[in-house]
Amino acid sequence: MLRVERATVDRFHQSRAEWNRLVEAMARPTTFCTWEWIHTWWTHFGKPYDLVLLFIHREDTLVGILPLASRLMRVEDQVLPARALVYCGSIETYSDHVDVICAGEDAAECLDAVMRFLRRDYRGWDMVHVSHVAEDAKLLEFIRGRSIPFHTSVRTLSTAAYIPLAGGFAGFRETLGRSARHNLRRIQSRLHEEPGVAYGGCDPNAIPEAIGEVFDLHNRRAIQKGTASTFRGEQLKQFHTEVASLLNAVGQLRLRFLRQNGAPIAVWYSFQLSGRVFTYQQGFDPKWESRSAARVLLYDLIEEACKDGLQEIDMLRGGWEFKSHWTSHRRGLLGVTLYNRTPVGLLIQGTDRGRNALAAVAKRLLRTGR
Repeated sequence: MLRVERATVDRFHQSRAEWNRLVEAMARPTTFCTWEWIHTWWTHFGKPYDLVLLFIHREDTLVGILPLASRLMRVEDQVLPARALVYCGSIETYSDHVDVICAGEDAAECLDAVMRFLRRDYRGWDMVHVSHVAEDAKLLEFIRGRSIPFHTSVRTLSTAAYIPLAGGFAGFRETLGRSARHNLRRIQSRLHEEPGVAYGGCDPNAIPEAIGEVFDLHNRRAIQKGTASTFRGEQLKQFHTEVASLLNAVGQLRLRFLRQNGAPIAVWYSFQLSGRVFTYQQGFDPKWESRSAARVLLYDLIEEACKDGLQEIDMLRGGWEFKSHWTSHRRGLLGVTLYNRTPVGLLIQGTDRGRNALAAVAKRLLRTGR
């Protein structure tokens, strides 16, 4: 039987190597589960939280991790504040594809052990909420396939578009219509023929400046569109400056710019892990919108990923209208909630059930037109 312990902050600091070995063993590893991402989140955003970092052992060997943090808060559209256990980093840094961190074959046993721990050993919580879990995640498979000691709810939050690259760049281009292929080649050639325009990465010594450019380009575009971006603020910028440096040191940063004579035109801020690229954030100078700078840069990024032998571009949550021009593939992203048998937990469960029932009725009425 596996043993679960609540790791100390010191243990957290020292666990980088063994933590990332478990990430690499996951059925679908993601940057948002790495020690670098979660430890940096704790450094910059952890102060309001109580760390509930669950380390799962088989005898003396660490075989699994579920990184949770506790806080009295309203989760998403909850009416009441609750003692909520949330996945580390998921709220402030918009992590996607989070999951239990372990080898795929160990996931069910690890999650069984976690359920026992939450029922018997750690009871000071009203709800566990894990947001933006992919439809093929081991956590979701476990929740749907096992009898567990808590009431649960699962609801769809978003979708993540992805581009398979197994057929290389030529294969990707074949998935596009003839007109789209021609247009992309045309705008790519036209933009790269502009004097001084070049595609490239980032000098490791200039990462702080480059992250500043990411924030600037993204928010200039948001202002032009008249939208309120969540990708702003000094605290978030400091987080990304540090995590980008850490990820770059282990070969996981894929930060690509189009520049003209050194000045940034467009950026895709992405990560790379286990053959996949995660396109986390983008931005461009509105003066270059007529030349489709962001589209050209993404096309360049896809071409480079194919040359490097990568297998997938994961475009993460949201923006399906734009992303559907590049791919027809997408994965559902879901929210998983467990309710404890506390007064607040039971009350929230009841309000969630009522809200979901009303949403189902409304959806049915819209579908039938009645």
